[in-house]
Amino acid sequence: MTGMAESPSASGKHRQKLVLLLGLYTAILLFIVPRLSLWLDEILGLIGVRYTHLGSLIDYLSNMPGGVPLAYATQWAVVKLLGYSVFSGRLTSVICSVLAAVGVFALARRLPVKRPLLAVVVYCLLPLQFRYALEARPYGVALCFSVWATVCFFALLRKVSILRTAAYGICIVAGLYSQPYTFFVPLAHVIWVALARRALGWKFAGLIAGTVVLSAAAFLPWYLYARYVWQQTAASYHSHIELKSALMILHELTGAGYIGTFVILSAAIIGIRRGLVKSEQRLFWSLYLLVPVAGAIAGDLFFGYFLAIRQMLFIVAPLALLCVLGVESRPRTGSILSDRFAGIVLIATLIAGDIVFLRRPREDWGAAARFLSAAAERGACLAFVPDDSTLYEFFEPRLAASHCHADSLPQAYEVDLAINPYDAGEARLAVDRLVAAGFTRTSVGNPRGPQIYVYQRR
Repeated sequence: MTGMAESPSASGKHRQKLVLLLGLYTAILLFIVPRLSLWLDEILGLIGVRYTHLGSLIDYLSNMPGGVPLAYATQWAVVKLLGYSVFSGRLTSVICSVLAAVGVFALARRLPVKRPLLAVVVYCLLPLQFRYALEARPYGVALCFSVWATVCFFALLRKVSILRTAAYGICIVAGLYSQPYTFFVPLAHVIWVALARRALGWKFAGLIAGTVVLSAAAFLPWYLYARYVWQQTAASYHSHIELKSALMILHELTGAGYIGTFVILSAAIIGIRRGLVKSEQRLFWSLYLLVPVAGAIAGDLFFGYFLAIRQMLFIVAPLALLCVLGVESRPRTGSILSDRFAGIVLIATLIAGDIVFLRRPREDWGAAARFLSAAAERGACLAFVPDDSTLYEFFEPRLAASHCHADSLPQAYEVDLAINPYDAGEARLAVDRLVAAGFTRTSVGNPRGPQIYVYQRR
């Protein structure tokens, strides 16, 4: 499964261009990161990251569904070093996105890709990957380890050594402790070596399978520690997979909508069919695409958890590589259907998807907290649906002193009712209680969400 041979001078030029490309990409990410508002799941993670002691963070994560410690512990260390800000909270994701791009470049050298830098560009621009490079969540970290696990796997294919085997196992364990569904990438490796065991040798197949099994066993202590909360939380979702789940996957698989998915998947399929000559290559890269998707679906069915596209994030690396291979495998007709035009269409589709993501209206909990803080300063009483102000206190800790309690409501002139858009079931009851107490809604604040209804006494 070797790629195209390169002269030392060509390889050196590619590395220089890679450094320049990733320098530009890093600068773009660092420019955008502090300008995007935090959304709910980021805040929930950063609440723990801001704890003084690492042990408190570990306890906090054990009570989050699917929460695992490595990515958050890395964020915690960065925040301790630099001080808390949106920038420092998201910096780990930025760094890991860049490191994963280096891994994609290494994987491109294992394929007959003429333009490995184009594969890196496509990877960086894929809207799904781009999103998690900008968020204070563990998925970018997990994606990085999944990419490097595959790089280490190919290194073992070239030459087996204790050091390479250890690096492979470390990447798998680190991935599991960042996001458990990374396991489906090394599972794809195991399936491939099992199917190709005669060509690779039983000894090598046993080495890979044994390394993956031992790495999975290393995750058991955390699973046993946190499984009760995970099971209790998963049971509360009552989710199931249905036909619209397939449509969701197609719409969100690349982050660029149905059109983006069609363009990228079409190019990837062409890459598998035309760009890969050997059957074992086709099998490996097909498994790398399919197993993480099938595994995420099977895992959600088993645990009763809801399906989310981020659970399948780990296919973005093979998607980027294969769709570039597909573009390069098109016949050179010299017409509008040439590979250059196809590459331009591909890049334009990705950039359009990124622009749509960046321009999409975002919930702004910080703006809501500032609105409530200003209301509290003028003497307003604050009420919350559900009755929990933690997400707002993350930005404005003093809001805790301005809660509307049952005994303070009769003396209040103004009540600002903040409604969590993810849990608004009690909103009607809260509104009825205010109306019964003689209040009338006069305005709505923070329309992007969470919304705040301003009530004043009639």
